[in-house]
Amino acid sequence: MTENHKKSITQKAAKLSWEIPAYSVLIYIMILACSEGNIITAFCVTFPLILLIAGIIGAAGLTLGVIGCYDFKKYGVGTTLLPGIIGIILNGIILFVVVCVGIMFMLGFYGVFSWFSK
Repeated sequence: MTENHKKSITQKAAKLSWEIPAYSVLIYIMILACSEGNIITAFCVTFPLILLIAGIIGAAGLTLGVIGCYDFKKYGVGTTLLPGIIGIILNGIILFVVVCVGIMFMLGFYGVFSWFSK
């Protein structure tokens, strides 16, 4: 049996929680490459899609980080707690940025900023 099969669910969740942001960067690059440099496509279609995917990935990573921190007394601080906390911090930053950028995008998209320019 390999070492990967010996790991518990919480150890796998903790490790995956801090690996998810790296995988999400690859997904963002692939989505942006599909827009082919068209500004209209990039702004109206690709940008909201990236925000949606980033939100889902951030929520999944945050959940996995919390699950990973669950059995730290049984498996040790280095294998579950530390990767889980790192995952929670990274995915919390991702969710914070997604919410802030999403709010700015929606306010700009619906013309709320034009109220202040009058």
